[in-house]
Amino acid sequence: MDVDHHDLGKEFPALSGAIDVLSRDNPLFARLYSSYNQVTDTIEDIENRNMPIDDYTFESMKMHRVKLKDFLYNLMLAFDSGRKSVSG
Repeated sequence: MDVDHHDLGKEFPALSGAIDVLSRDNPLFARLYSSYNQVTDTIEDIENRNMPIDDYTFESMKMHRVKLKDFLYNLMLAFDSGRKSVSG
């Protein structure tokens, strides 16, 4: 099975600098980013190994990842916007 990897740096290359800084300097971002990576690894492991799991649990995991990704994306955008307004 061909599994897509949901790495935030690859999905949002223009925000990779924000990911680096926020991961290092923002405890909330770092904690949520770690959670995002953990749930992504679990989902990808299930998909790669074709492990049995009920649909509700698997879809709930995916929805949790989407919510984390959305929140992280908004934090990255806010950080990047603030950085541009200070330098610009």
